[in-house]
Amino acid sequence: MKLQTLSDLICPKIHNGKKCHKILDLHITKEKKDEILYGLLICTKCRTKYPIIQGIPILLSDIGKYLKDNFAIIKKSLNPKRKDNEDLFLYMSVVKRSAFQENQGTKIFDLPSTPKTTKFEGYKLLHYGDMLKTTHAPFMKDILKLHKKKNAYTIIKNWLEEKKLKDKKTIDVGCSFGRLTLLLAKKCSFSYGVDISFTDLLTASRIIKHVPNKLSRFKVKESGKSKTKTTNIIKSNNLDFILASADNLPFKDNLFEVSINSNIVDIASKNVNILKEAGRTLEKKGELFVSFVPFFRRLESEKKDKALTSSNIKKAIKSITFYKEFKHIPFIMRNSENFYNLYNNCCMLGRKKTNN
Repeated sequence: MKLQTLSDLICPKIHNGKKCHKILDLHITKEKKDEILYGLLICTKCRTKYPIIQGIPILLSDIGKYLKDNFAIIKKSLNPKRKDNEDLFLYMSVVKRSAFQENQGTKIFDLPSTPKTTKFEGYKLLHYGDMLKTTHAPFMKDILKLHKKKNAYTIIKNWLEEKKLKDKKTIDVGCSFGRLTLLLAKKCSFSYGVDISFTDLLTASRIIKHVPNKLSRFKVKESGKSKTKTTNIIKSNNLDFILASADNLPFKDNLFEVSINSNIVDIASKNVNILKEAGRTLEKKGELFVSFVPFFRRLESEKKDKALTSSNIKKAIKSITFYKEFKHIPFIMRNSENFYNLYNNCCMLGRKKTNN
């Protein structure tokens, strides 16, 4: 985490239905050049503690439950070379000791952290497959020709070309492995990638920020054989990755010029709140990109659930004026060498109303 990120963050804790939204204090336990690898963010009002682990701040209202549920995953990233056990104490300062009854002492450090090579499949292939020049299955040839001309990534690139973002901040909500966060960072002064998956964010940080270490080698299956491919993405210093919930973003109001919500509302619950949070955090006249698979799930709100369609989104989100819509956009997910999922996407562009 960059030190400058602190000025944009607020406490996401929800007390009796009300969001705290107060500023945070920072306590650093380990730095590496300009990156905070380990530390605590503490709310100046409610005193809730949020850990920074391997450079990833975890900012959730129910932080204790998340850390307990994801203990096995997160412990793999804790540094096995730290003799003073500061990582363990940092973790335990947020989670009650009972969560460690079966994992006491230094056993937490038995697993090696951050391997130098990772398997490339699913979302990783979707984000970086073109950079690795992966070979697609022959039966996908004609479909991929169509997809190359017409896809959400191209729509976003063309949309951003029209924007003057040199001194602006942007956000990619549901960033996964960070390809769109990287695209935004090349256009603006600073960009944030937000996701709920610690492992995805850590992988994104290693690929793009080279923090805590660089990841550039990937195992890909081609023609039935496993191959190791390399990509050298130049280190980006003007972005950060935050673990947070899309429906409760830990950012100040009116902060971002551009917000991207790429296929989040069709897989997440509380999707009306996700779009409302996008509106809250946008600057006046800031712009929003939303993509989703129509009817994939319900559009969930406090009053009544409706079908997930562009017309229902327009009715539910009063703070955004949606001015452009792209229908029947192919969305291809390559899960493995010869297994693909094909979806029919809808993409929308909107602008925050000036009276919000």
